[in-house]
Amino acid sequence: MVPKGLLSKIGGVFALISLLFLPLGGCGGASVSGFDVLRAGDVGIGIKFMLLISICCAIAAFLLKKAPAFFVAGGGGLGGLFVAYIVARQSFPVEMKIGAYLAILGFGAILAEGFLMKQRDGNNSASNITQKPPDEPPATP
Repeated sequence: MVPKGLLSKIGGVFALISLLFLPLGGCGGASVSGFDVLRAGDVGIGIKFMLLISICCAIAAFLLKKAPAFFVAGGGGLGGLFVAYIVARQSFPVEMKIGAYLAILGFGAILAEGFLMKQRDGNNSASNITQKPPDEPPATP
């Protein structure tokens, strides 16, 4: 059996490396990574803020232990990445590159860990409910 939280840690590493080092987007022949976006002076603050949210969600995947937190981290990372792309797309015709797609897969793995953890917890609580209670002796008057 896979250790609890391993899938989210793998997804977090995958998303973090993809967001920081691989090309996230490009226009024409030029590509930019997360570091390039954060250091660039001509990139809007909204794009930088949403990218930072995605990076923080990828880092948070290492520290989380509960299923709802995995849902928030995975969904927040995906949401931040998509909003940054939409905001950038309004300014100029940018297209997603391999780093963005791999980050989406990483955040998907974080979400999958949340679903698996919730399913595991749900099965345990369901088995406790369906177990027959011990027979009680009849009450004496």
